[in-house]
Amino acid sequence: DYMLSTVALQNHFTLEIKEEDVARAIVDFPEYSAHLQHSWDKRSFALFNTSDGKVYPNYFGTYSAACIPAKVALHLMGASQSRAFPLTNIASWIAALLVAFFFLKRSRRAVLITLLLLMCVPVFPYYFWPAADMFLYA
Repeated sequence: DYMLSTVALQNHFTLEIKEEDVARAIVDFPEYSAHLQHSWDKRSFALFNTSDGKVYPNYFGTYSAACIPAKVALHLMGASQSRAFPLTNIASWIAALLVAFFFLKRSRRAVLITLLLLMCVPVFPYYFWPAADMFLYA
């Protein structure tokens, strides 16, 4: 459902998810079309309705906003926009490693151990998952 909020932010700079955002998301992410339509039709646990009938995600849009540059770049290259999420996940992980390497004020040995620990955590299954788990870890 991060895909819906990514499209909403890209379309009208708000997190409100509208019918046209769902239609656009189905075009942009055809591999997930059934899931996106089901989430919209059934108002999955990741979406909520306000008292005035608007629909919003149950989470803040930072991850969705972070995915927009990769989504736009992939679109311009004619590649699958669904890869924007794994690319953002991997880029955030690499950024975390670089920050630890260049800015951690510890001995080189401590920095190396920190880097090894950052690389050997159980978040690997989430690299290619279109969700914020890896982004939040980084």
